[in-house]
Order: sequence, then C-alpha cells, then structure tokens
Amino acid sequence: MMLLLLVAVLLVPQATHAQDVDSATSAFDNATTLLSEGRYEEALTEYEAIRSNGVFSAALWHNMGVAHYRLDNLGQAILYFERAARMDPEHEAIAHSLRVARERQVDSFSSLPRPFWRTTQAAVLDAVPPGAWFILGLTFLYGALALFLIKVFGGVRLPLGQSIHRLLPAVGAACVFIALSSSISPPRPEAAVIVASEVTLAEQADSAAPAVQVVHEGLTVDIRARTPEWVLIQLSNGTRGWVPAVALESI
Repeated sequence: MMLLLLVAVLLVPQATHAQDVDSATSAFDNATTLLSEGRYEEALTEYEAIRSNGVFSAALWHNMGVAHYRLDNLGQAILYFERAARMDPEHEAIAHSLRVARERQVDSFSSLPRPFWRTTQAAVLDAVPPGAWFILGLTFLYGALALFLIKVFGGVRLPLGQSIHRLLPAVGAACVFIALSSSISPPRPEAAVIVASEVTLAEQADSAAPAVQVVHEGLTVDIRARTPEWVLIQLSNGTRGWVPAVALESI
C-alpha cells in the first residue's frame, strides 16, 4: 500500500510566484515525467532548479518528497511532505504521503498538553494577523490622542464624555500588546525536521557537552534558539537539547 501513495504524484502545479509561469510549468512537467519514470535523482535536480528560481507550491514540495522517499531519504521526504501539507492542509494525497512516511520513523514521543492560553493566542492570531493588530492598536492610540487635542484646544465636548479617553487608549494598548507579544513569543514555534540519520541532543551548544537524547531522521521538532552552528530544539514531550544546525531543516 505504501507504493500507492507515494506515487500519487501531483501532476498539476499550484499557484506560483515566478515571473515566467509558462517556463516554470514546463520545467515542472518535465521533472514530473522523470519522477514517474523512476529517475528520481534527475527529477530532484529539475525540482531544485525550479525552486531556485523562486517557485514554491504544494505540488512541488510533495513531488520532491516522493523522490526523496523513493531514494530512501526519509528525513528529507518528511520535510517536503510537511511543507506541502502546510501549504495545502486539505489535500488528501499530501496527507496520505505524510502519514505513510511517518510510519517509518524510529522515534515516537508523547505530546505535552498545549496550555490554554497558547490555544487562545493562536486562535486570535489566526483570525487577525499580528500586523493588523499592531495597526489597529496604533489607530486607536492616535484616535485617543486626536480626541484629547480636540477637547483641550478646540473646546469640543465629546459625545461619550470622559469614558472615551479611557476606552480608546486601553483598547489600543491591548492591540499593540497582542502584536508585540506574538513576535516575542509566537503561539506556534518554528518547526523543523531532523534530516540527519541520527543525532544526539546535547545539554549545551558544544560537541563535548553531556548527551540528553538520541533522535533519528524524520522527527519533527520545535526550534527554541539558534547560534551560527547549533540549534536548541524541543521534542513533543518537552525534552530540550542542542543539535548541530546541519542536522535539521526548517519546515
């Protein structure tokens, strides 16, 4: 059954952002033909060329995942399936490919319950993006300032009296706080996939530091901090450790 999926190759590219769409589509079709013929390395070379030209789509990521899966590069396969799923979460073929690939993972960890405030924060930011909250907050604050100046220098009596002077700044400050807090502490940390066949989590960003845990390719982790050569990751069970930056790729 695994063969069934993985080769539900997506033959039609999604919307792209390249300047020459016709050229990108032709290159995509050529790469997909190579993939269907089992010429996986050649197909990947073509797909990489398309990506280097700024073309990104769920279909491209999915087909790259299929090629890596066929070449037994499990970590890379899951990475690209994850990227495809995030671009098109409702696509059944993509979801199926990701499930099949994940069945081959070595690691399986329990998940910590998500704090309610994180869930609320994510829902709020899904409804209105951080940038919009910031602009909305500034609008309220500038509105409050304008009304204050009108009252003081224009001698105009405001319809809501003193309450509007308290309401607008409070609402504006709350909106700005939501925007800034989301940038400092995002509701969903940056995620990555382990692409090395095996890597050891260390207590510190140092190859000589004590080991914390050994994990294997294909595992999806959260990124908590970075240095030029090391990344602090967190597993789904809450375990944290440093790994070399080359051992993983961001989704």
